[in-house]
Amino acid sequence: MTNSLIPCSYEQTLLKPRILHIGFGAFARAHPMVYLHHGLVAEGGDWGVVAARLNSGVDALDSLDAVQGRYHIAEADGDTITLREIGLLCGTCHPARDGVDAIPALIASPDMSVILLTITEKGYCTKDGQLDLTQAAIQAELDGGLPTTAIGVLVSGLERRRAADLGGITILSCDNQPDNGALTRAAVLGFAEELDLNLAEWIRTHVRFPSSMVDRIVPAMTDDSHTAVASALGRDDPNAVLCEPFRQWVIEDDFANERPPLQRVVLCWLQTYSRLRK
Repeated sequence: MTNSLIPCSYEQTLLKPRILHIGFGAFARAHPMVYLHHGLVAEGGDWGVVAARLNSGVDALDSLDAVQGRYHIAEADGDTITLREIGLLCGTCHPARDGVDAIPALIASPDMSVILLTITEKGYCTKDGQLDLTQAAIQAELDGGLPTTAIGVLVSGLERRRAADLGGITILSCDNQPDNGALTRAAVLGFAEELDLNLAEWIRTHVRFPSSMVDRIVPAMTDDSHTAVASALGRDDPNAVLCEPFRQWVIEDDFANERPPLQRVVLCWLQTYSRLRK
């Protein structure tokens, strides 16, 4: 077995919380974080990431915090394992640990520019391309309950951002669904329209929802895969992810403000997402 280790080459302490990733699991670690890592290496900048989860996963976030957010991606190809140290996390957040206001407050923080989502199909709370108002969790939020769904949390954060008179923000879905940007926009606007028409209009004007297409096989970590990573690395890394070398990311070029450092590393940026479907 041939192994190689590529350490993180940028200074983690210089990064700011400019990207929030909601639904931070194995795929998030092995796909969008790897692209952002390569982008920082190629282009530089201060684009740090806050990793967030809404339901389970407190222990996983605590484990990342214990090592200052650093972990390894192990790209396995036959008899070769390439290990990359990822060091772009500058914090974690979970409502069960940090309070229900913590993620909305992050969305409304001045440095925040992009929100990434890997929340699975169910997390969008949609039916036939629109927000499903019959879902009990959505109704409870609209009736004044605490935000618990991803859509409710997003709108709560956008409401705070508007109240603080901050600029726009980009919400980028990394879940492989057709027209995932349009679907996310429909869900967020559908919720906001039920809550406050003025807020909905602010979102239409200031928030962008680019569509994207992602591709990378990231199997669930097993005892064998943890052993393989530990053998290649020379020590245990409970936060590591073993995956295939191939990866792909296509992003619609529709951002509310400055773009993250991805210009040199994504497959392509498209002015019109419909070109993806031709």
